[in-house]
Amino acid sequence: MPKNTTTPYNIGEEATSIVEIIRQLGYKYSTWNVFEDFLQMSAISISNSVDWAHKEEREALYMETVAKYSKEEVNKFPQMFAHLVDALDDIVTNDGMDDILGKIFHSLELHNRYKGQFYYTISCVRIYG
Repeated sequence: MPKNTTTPYNIGEEATSIVEIIRQLGYKYSTWNVFEDFLQMSAISISNSVDWAHKEEREALYMETVAKYSKEEVNKFPQMFAHLVDALDDIVTNDGMDDILGKIFHSLELHNRYKGQFYYTISCVRIYG
């Protein structure tokens, strides 16, 4: 049975685009691995632009990760990163606080309720905090 192609709640247009791309790649690779690779490659890209001390090690890890995918598939990762940047920009512009990666994680159904992994909206976090 295919996974739900809609998100369980409104996570915004940019985050929805990321979820859709990850799900597309998830048919060939596991959704978990695509999400993990997206986070890793994004973090390496950011880190390499500001911290050159370990750039070569990180670049080697980046290239190892990219090697799993075809050229067309690799091109989807910068698209997802652009959507993430736009989503973060929208958050800062509108209310200043939100967990966009948590929403994406749960929209992809990667959480495990048996391990206590739940997404709490920012309003709930503020109440508990």
